[in-house]
Amino acid sequence: MSSEAERKTYLNEHLGYEMFMLRYTAQTLPQRHQQLDWNICVESFAVHARVLYEFLTNDTSSQNFRARDYVRDFKAPKTNDTKGIFDRVHRQVLHLAKNRSSEAAGKIILADVEKAKQWIEDHFKIFIGSLEEPYRSCWDEHAATPPQNGLSPCSLLRGSHPLRAASRSAFLLRAAPLLSVRAHFDFHCLSHSVTRVRTALKVMMPMMRVRQRMNSRDAGSSEDARRDRHV
Repeated sequence: MSSEAERKTYLNEHLGYEMFMLRYTAQTLPQRHQQLDWNICVESFAVHARVLYEFLTNDTSSQNFRARDYVRDFKAPKTNDTKGIFDRVHRQVLHLAKNRSSEAAGKIILADVEKAKQWIEDHFKIFIGSLEEPYRSCWDEHAATPPQNGLSPCSLLRGSHPLRAASRSAFLLRAAPLLSVRAHFDFHCLSHSVTRVRTALKVMMPMMRVRQRMNSRDAGSSEDARRDRHV
């Protein structure tokens, strides 16, 4: 049984992050013209969309928070559209499914992303509107909304850029099936996962190196300041 403080922290921090990343990846997908950039964003979207879908429908174990932990009897209704989309998400992105499609008709497309996002937005709005105190005042809609005109270079250098988070999500998503592969696997799907892991790493590594340089510079400045105080 979770405490009130735990529920407030989860609502303010973790749910806010999930909505932020869902919105960010959905709004940037139309700008991703390179196939591998598209893959990174759509896979990150799939991770955050599934988390929120399972939260709103209570379709997750008691080890995870559910909407009904905040609003008694709340349960977002599934539709044929959402069932079909999230079946494809599980099959095409989240698992090395035996029935994973190689045909375009079986893959996740922008229309799927838009439908899934709209369903989540509609029912999340109802959920937030149903909250009572002390939870309602914990929700910060502004913090869960990415800017429409991009982010400042400062946010990139400090490691808070959503693209880095999206790349990390895609990397972890692709690494997980590789860790669970045993003797029997589909070589085509496996090589596809390896390619996407490498692409995610290429995006993440320059950002990590910039951040490391900044941390080293800050550490050097702090050391100089300490020496000045002792002179």
